Amino acid sequence: VEDFIPMGSKEETERLKRKGLNLEKEQGKKQKLSEEAPEIETSTKEFTEEKMKEMM
Repeated sequence: VEDFIPMGSKEETERLKRKGLNLEKEQGKKQKLSEEAPEIETSTKEFTEEKMKEMM
C-alpha cells in the first residue's frame, strides 16, 4: 500500500509526473520495437488526464 498523499499536494503532482515519465519511457521502448503504433504517443496524456479526473 502506498503512503497516503493528500490530493492537490506537491507530492501528488510529482508522483503523477513520475508515473507519466515512466510510462513514456516504456512506450518509447515499445515504439522502437514496433513502429506501427502512432496512437501510443497520445495514450500517456489521455491516461494521466483520465486518472486525474477519476481521482477528483
